[in-house]
Amino acid sequence: MLGCCTLDQLKYFCKHTKNHRTGAKDRVLYLAYLGMCKQLDPNGPFDR
Repeated sequence: MLGCCTLDQLKYFCKHTKNHRTGAKDRVLYLAYLGMCKQLDPNGPFDR
């Protein structure tokens, strides 16, 4: 699902999850993926 998102959509998600959203697309994609994992399992091992 995340692979189909535009850069603007990924930045929007990162903005609302309070992640830094500038930089390379792969970094923004990684932060969005990490944010979704944290939402699904808040106690999981999803630290940066």
